[in-house]
Amino acid sequence: MDPVPATIVTGFLGSGKTSLANELLASAPPSERWAVLCNEAGEESMRDELRTTRRVELVEVLGGCACCTLNLQLVLALAQLARRASSLDRLLIETSGVADPVPVLRAMQAAPVRAAFAVEQVVTVVDARHAAAAIDPWLWKRQVGVADRIVVNKVDVATRQDLERIDERLRGAARDDAAGCWAAHGVVDPARLLAPVRAATGRTSAPVHAPAAHDGHVAQDGHGAEHDHDHADYRSVTLVPPPRISEQRLREWQRAAARHGGALRTKGTATLEDGRRVELQGVGEELRLRPAERAAPDRISVIGVAPDERALAAMLHERVATAPRPTTP
Repeated sequence: MDPVPATIVTGFLGSGKTSLANELLASAPPSERWAVLCNEAGEESMRDELRTTRRVELVEVLGGCACCTLNLQLVLALAQLARRASSLDRLLIETSGVADPVPVLRAMQAAPVRAAFAVEQVVTVVDARHAAAAIDPWLWKRQVGVADRIVVNKVDVATRQDLERIDERLRGAARDDAAGCWAAHGVVDPARLLAPVRAATGRTSAPVHAPAAHDGHVAQDGHGAEHDHDHADYRSVTLVPPPRISEQRLREWQRAAARHGGALRTKGTATLEDGRRVELQGVGEELRLRPAERAAPDRISVIGVAPDERALAAMLHERVATAPRPTTP
């Protein structure tokens, strides 16, 4: 049996990877069965963010090593999928926004995974406005350097200066043969992204402009697997919001968390003072709210550079909690 085609979607926090993954899932022929493997740095499930159907199997690796992707849970998940690859038509892997995609490519080359799946393309999503290159140059170059396709997302809210700046940075980090396109809300032509690249070129791994190791430093993760890194101290913390909070105060907390709490990405659910439950999607100081669909306890997951959990919780409860309404005499 021929290996099942696999697509890897990577990119920095908040770039729009999940929006793009949903576009790809929506393009799946009704007769096909896909598996989606998500490696998420936080504890929040992706189940309610991805448009999965009964023809799409979702496999999640949650709460693992936040800075690097290769860990025991990921390897085990790939091995389990490999055992039932004959029932699948495509594997879609969405990496964590703070993950180095190079170890994922290495894992895909290990037996028996290599016999079951063949990586056809690596798609890197880049936010046209937020310069991840300035936050973590090493990781950004790793994510861009492996790309066969580069999707510059959120161009609808980017300025001309943003686009010129990101274009210049990509020219210095991407491979010469990487194809690029502009996108808004992760909307692209799925056929263009899913066209086989690596099978046609014979490439099984992608060179990266960043060095594989720094000063000979090789770290051990908590599972005993080796990984090389020299990037920021990414961590994930989970907070319990107040029972009722105002939208204005919640937005104030997002700004404060980004400025003073080390937060880069926030997601979760909360209940507003009028009783509406909302889903939070925050990037930097920006916060997007939409009606929450799932019935679950309110939680907010924060991913950032050494996020200060105590400070974030204090700001959430002391500065964001809705003040008691005055009583009528």
